[in-house]
Amino acid sequence: MTRQTATKPEAATSQARGARKSRRIDTGRAAIAGAGGRLGRLASAGARQVAENPITAALGAATIGAGIALLLPVTRREAEVLGPLADTLEDVARGATESAIDIGRQEVKELAQTAIAGVGGAMVESMLAGDTATGGKS
Repeated sequence: MTRQTATKPEAATSQARGARKSRRIDTGRAAIAGAGGRLGRLASAGARQVAENPITAALGAATIGAGIALLLPVTRREAEVLGPLADTLEDVARGATESAIDIGRQEVKELAQTAIAGVGGAMVESMLAGDTATGGKS
């Protein structure tokens, strides 16, 4: 007599795999359903915000569109048409940036000088206060 014990464990293993697969599928379906519900609530909230603030929504959409446009390569036609304008805008922007940097440097210098003068003055006052407390003897 030959025993076929190998088939029973294989069948049990196959059933266990099927049960695990079924649980994973159920978990996946539940996650998808939950995500769909959250997405629906998010869409409703977004629609409500757009209805309450249409100008802000339009500005946001324009900003996103401009950002995407900046990421796209410039076409030959755009370079032909907007080339001189782009060069002019670049020059103006570069000049404004340099001016802002110069103004910022000047402000930092003035703040540093004020701070140094304040610290120096405080040190002198502290020293004078110490001299008067000790009767002029150090």
